[in-house]
Amino acid sequence: MYRPNHRCAYKCSIIDIDNKPMFRISVQENENEPVQEFVESSARAVWYKIIHEIDLLRKKYGLVKMFPVFVKGEDLYGLTEPHIIRLIESLPGVEMLQNYAFKYGRLQLFDMPLTLNPTGCARSEPKLRTHFQR
Repeated sequence: MYRPNHRCAYKCSIIDIDNKPMFRISVQENENEPVQEFVESSARAVWYKIIHEIDLLRKKYGLVKMFPVFVKGEDLYGLTEPHIIRLIESLPGVEMLQNYAFKYGRLQLFDMPLTLNPTGCARSEPKLRTHFQR
């Protein structure tokens, strides 16, 4: 990240801190160099830090100008990919979101484990009225 025309490994992860998502990117240019970490509360903010440093490096060495305004952190994290969106929308607890507009409907992709009967007997459970007469 400090030398132009060298590849870096960017490991993106989303961690949970105080019940809020935090976006973390670990950057390592070589195996011998230490890992540098960036943590922010949004994907756009954490990628902006990295892209801003890359933009300054490119200006310093007279390389082609980069436009960090047009780069989106959500795209670089892969959160706009249709398969990822579908997996996120199928996670348990998503039905409690009230302000979210589902793109693929409320489709359950994961097989959730069956709830266990604590008594072990179906007859000990209260009867549910599911059949209604007309």
